[in-house]
Amino acid sequence: MKHSNNCWAAPILALGVCALVVAGCSKTSASKDEVTLAEMNQAMGMMSMSPAGAPKTIEALTNFAGFKGRSFPAPPAGKKFVINPATHEIVAVDQ
Repeated sequence: MKHSNNCWAAPILALGVCALVVAGCSKTSASKDEVTLAEMNQAMGMMSMSPAGAPKTIEALTNFAGFKGRSFPAPPAGKKFVINPATHEIVAVDQ
């Protein structure tokens, strides 16, 4: 059985399609220029399936294609956003 040299082509294509889907899901955002927490968590899930793995910091999410040119939401007062390493979800915790 012959193997393709493009073994990463399908996952990269899938991530690109997912980026477009996430970019189009900003209807719940108060501003089209601000990423929602739900979008951030969707991106975390998609990025965790990539060869590079899930980002370790919130700042690393700025590299996600669907978020280019968009700002991240401010956490609630007295809280900060962190990535839960067990679930790969973004959560707000006390500062």
